Amino acid sequence: MDIKALEQQIQSAGLRVRAPQFAMIECVHDTLKQQAISLIEAPTGVGKTLAYTIGALQAKKPKVKIIISTATVALQEQLIHSDIPLLETILGVKVSAGLAKGRKRYLCLSRLSQDDGEYQGFKTKLEEQYESKLWDGEKDSLKTGCTDAEWGSVSTDASGCSGSRCAFYEECVFYRQRRKVLASDVIVVNHSLLLADLGLGGGAVLPPVDECLYVIDECHHLPEKALGHFSLQSTVMRSLDWINTLSKSLTNAGLYLSETQFSPEVFNETSRNLVESLSLLRASLEMNKKQFDGDVWRLDDEAALQFADLAENVIQSGVRLADENAKLIERLDERYEHEKNLNKAKAEAIATLLSRLKFVQERAENLCKTWGAFLKPRAYKEAPQAKWIELKPARSDEPQDYTCHVAPITAGRELYEVFWSKLKHGAVLCSATVTSLGSFDEFLRRSGLKLYPNVKTLQLDSSFHYDQSILFVPAMQHEPDWKNASAHIRESADLMVQLLPDNVGSLVLFASRKAMEETLSQMPSRLVEKILVQGATGKAALIRLHKRRVDEGKTSIIFGLASFAEGLDLKGAYCEHVVIHKLPFAAPADPVEITRNEWIKFNQLDPFMLYSLPNASLRLTQYVGRLLRSEDDKGMVTILDKRLYTKAYGKKMLEALPPFKRCVNVAWSELESA
Repeated sequence: MDIKALEQQIQSAGLRVRAPQFAMIECVHDTLKQQAISLIEAPTGVGKTLAYTIGALQAKKPKVKIIISTATVALQEQLIHSDIPLLETILGVKVSAGLAKGRKRYLCLSRLSQDDGEYQGFKTKLEEQYESKLWDGEKDSLKTGCTDAEWGSVSTDASGCSGSRCAFYEECVFYRQRRKVLASDVIVVNHSLLLADLGLGGGAVLPPVDECLYVIDECHHLPEKALGHFSLQSTVMRSLDWINTLSKSLTNAGLYLSETQFSPEVFNETSRNLVESLSLLRASLEMNKKQFDGDVWRLDDEAALQFADLAENVIQSGVRLADENAKLIERLDERYEHEKNLNKAKAEAIATLLSRLKFVQERAENLCKTWGAFLKPRAYKEAPQAKWIELKPARSDEPQDYTCHVAPITAGRELYEVFWSKLKHGAVLCSATVTSLGSFDEFLRRSGLKLYPNVKTLQLDSSFHYDQSILFVPAMQHEPDWKNASAHIRESADLMVQLLPDNVGSLVLFASRKAMEETLSQMPSRLVEKILVQGATGKAALIRLHKRRVDEGKTSIIFGLASFAEGLDLKGAYCEHVVIHKLPFAAPADPVEITRNEWIKFNQLDPFMLYSLPNASLRLTQYVGRLLRSEDDKGMVTILDKRLYTKAYGKKMLEALPPFKRCVNVAWSELESA
């Protein structure tokens, strides 16, 4: 790799040559050449996208694919439509790149063609747009909005797809895009799709793991995404939907199979038994409503066993139904093979029926797997699973229902087993915020990379001028604990009135909507009219209004929650002051977090020091990172939490933040006059 030539190419494209960016290019290149794993913290402004793409392309061997995984579809689109074209300009080469999305984000022509009284009007509109070439069949490019239920009527997942047997296979939007993607050298995916493919063993949707090298961008999202992916859930009475799908399909099955091959009576009896078992289970849950804390009832292994008999009946009925359905699928498969060259119309009808039966099969197996995991006790020395029942309130079109959840408390081992241990050509993981309290240890543990030998870590310097900006932690009377929450909000509101600047943009980040609304209620009317509150309108519309106000020389203040602490890119005057209402410690209300904390305590460790503190430190760094978005930016970050200078852990969190000029435990009046 010729570094000098790269520098000249980047300069020729009108871009700045940054030392941290070239350090990252070399690290990515060397890691992938050595087929190893590296974890890189690349602060905003380093230019990590160009760095990892250049490094990966330079290291790539013939016939090896580059998989770039990022957090969202929006970031995928940015890579394909902005970052990779810029790379092509810099290097003067054509990069073969494809964007991969999940099957459910594409129109299913088979589902579109099926009569549907409830959604037929919606289907007709989509069909007109698609056939007139006004729409390409991707959900993300659909200009007219739709509900999840409407889109569900024209999309499918792997279990409901007929694949090459479908009458629409050659023109299928998903398979057409998939063929294009698999022919590309660089495939851009999101973490959800990557995890779905890995969960199927790899190579189901994407190329096999041993044929690819990987770049995991926004990697700090991966452990949490994996936690959700490796979880199980099944809703009790909603299972009736797929049981009804099976009942309707049985009538059609009788058209293609003889009485010796297929007996509807067996299915009907098994279905009745399953419906009865589910109804009894639901009735038992109804009788235990007092156990719910809000909408959640968390159970340990012993408490879960009170449903053993009822759940076992559900599992046994579900297994019998799945077994009979699997036999039916096998016989219809044989019938399809017989008819495909003799009677195309009949073969297509059988293929459609098979897709419905495979959908039922997946749901039946998930039902049995979920309740089986719910009843399974923890093995000796193994970490427990979080188990809880969620109450689903009644809606106009659905009765009250219950969802059974079973989730691991960490996804590290699962990620190691399905991903890291199978790598052949190496991987690079990167993000602007990876370290907690200045260390990579927390991420290595949660991601499962602690189990992988010799992971290289690299923490790059920022190209931003932190010494031109201020980190202000004012002297305050009240801590934001539960005893002093109201007093802290009053004190914070008074301080905000003094320190929020005029004629520029500011961002105020809160840990909860309740705190945000209470603070807003205490603001004077002259400020309230300048405040834009997250949730009052869509995010895009709010940002447009904020920028327009600042462009007109007006004051504009955004009040936002944790989701505004990431992905919000307000350069220059759009954000010259970030105010953080309090340290972002997450309340352990989630069943997974509570179970994890109990397990940590059981092992005579401190969940606060081991888990809560490192994660709060990471989030605080993300919050602070909203201030500087380019090398020319400057301004002030204010953190309204005295624990940063009164608590030992607060001082550690302060030390882990970027090297701003610090003004800690001083009054606003002193800072203003300095």
